[in-house]
Amino acid sequence: AKRGARLETIPGTPPSLDKAPSSCSFAPRCSFAQPRCSEALPPNVNVGEGRTARCVLAQAPAAVS
Repeated sequence: AKRGARLETIPGTPPSLDKAPSSCSFAPRCSFAQPRCSEALPPNVNVGEGRTARCVLAQAPAAVS
């Protein structure tokens, strides 16, 4: 989102925090979710100075050979 613009909300209810997630907590409610989102916890990706994201879409695309 652009600075000052309203962020779009994700529908649904977040999962319980009583146990650590084994996959992406947003996957069941995310319109961009992919099968790999439900298979494992996404890695932390550095997306800028002092900023990280834990999303497969934040990863650099794989090289095509």
